[in-house]
Amino acid sequence: MRIKSLSLLVSLAVLAAISSAPAAENPPAATYADWAIGPYLQSPTPTAMTICFVSDHAADVSIRVKPGAQNAWISHPAIGTLIPNTAATVWKCRLKNLAPNTAYEYSLDHTANNTKVTGKTYTFKTPSLNNTETRWIVLNDVHNRMATVDALMEHVSPHDYEFSILLGDCWNDPTWGKSGETIMKTLESFIRNLHGHEKPILYVRGNHEWRGYFADKHGYLFDLPNLDPTASRYEQNYYFSFAAGPVRFLFADCGEDGNKREELFQPYRQRQTQWLADEIKKPEYASGKYRIFASHIPLFNENQWHAGRCRELWSSTLAQANLDLALAAHDHQWRVLKKNCACVNKKCEHCGQSGVCPHSPPYPLVIGGGPSLKEGTVMLLQADSANLSMRMQNCAGTVIAEFAGMARE
Repeated sequence: MRIKSLSLLVSLAVLAAISSAPAAENPPAATYADWAIGPYLQSPTPTAMTICFVSDHAADVSIRVKPGAQNAWISHPAIGTLIPNTAATVWKCRLKNLAPNTAYEYSLDHTANNTKVTGKTYTFKTPSLNNTETRWIVLNDVHNRMATVDALMEHVSPHDYEFSILLGDCWNDPTWGKSGETIMKTLESFIRNLHGHEKPILYVRGNHEWRGYFADKHGYLFDLPNLDPTASRYEQNYYFSFAAGPVRFLFADCGEDGNKREELFQPYRQRQTQWLADEIKKPEYASGKYRIFASHIPLFNENQWHAGRCRELWSSTLAQANLDLALAAHDHQWRVLKKNCACVNKKCEHCGQSGVCPHSPPYPLVIGGGPSLKEGTVMLLQADSANLSMRMQNCAGTVIAEFAGMARE
């Protein structure tokens, strides 16, 4: 399998440079390369970082890394895993025993056609153990329409965020048809737009990413704490917790929308019920100034017809989680819902008709937009010792919604 139309990708700055050209230049595509995507950062902690790379031709992939300008380079081998029934190999290198709050230079090197290829030099910074501030962005429901991401990110500076969150349905029914070109081009676009070679990308699965032939293989592209991509589809755990500065995150996976295949999705959701209960009891969760819950499908909304099963299982636990904010997506229509607001529904699976539904969010809830240039949104969030804030921008760069919350005592 060869993705000829991806040959252009190797000339992009985010891709592994197939040249020894200076870092400031965009090296030309090598004639022997079919396609290569990355490197990109995953699963950051104060003492570790995963570097990923995907290619159909690379061999002997390694990561050279050094802290600061005065230290020597240290080479670490990457482990390659062929995604079943594809020509794509995912290479991952988990760098451990790193120093917190430290900048590291790294390059991804590999062999192609028996030729050693030295990659471009990038920089990442490990999170601090006691950082009092963090900034991040959220994209959702792109559905492969990368022109929307291009437009949104034109108005976002790399200085605006330290990491990004893809909050589901960023790929649309992923299938390996047409040689997997759309899957890989979408991944490349996210890495390029979100500066994923230097800023980690966190991924939350949406209902559309449960669909398609490639859905059970999608996990190979990421490094999530509880995820085993070799497991069967309903045993692949995409839910995880994450700490950044003063914020403690809980990321949940709602599965398919509505009541589809309940015999398969309810056990998956039930596992998360116990996981959530365990997470909120941990000292590191309690130590956060802010607690944020994120899921692709909003548990509370004017359109509640897809949230019922998750809400029934998780609400009582989340009521004990002392949440400051929830982030969600799915409906392709942005909203900012206040805590305990009355939800006036267009359709409700409980009421069966429009009207005031007895469900209301026990915490503020921000819902992102949709895939088109008209619907697209990016959330820019910041938390420090005193405040948690969010502004939402559209594709024109206009601020269309805001949220502000105070730190608890």
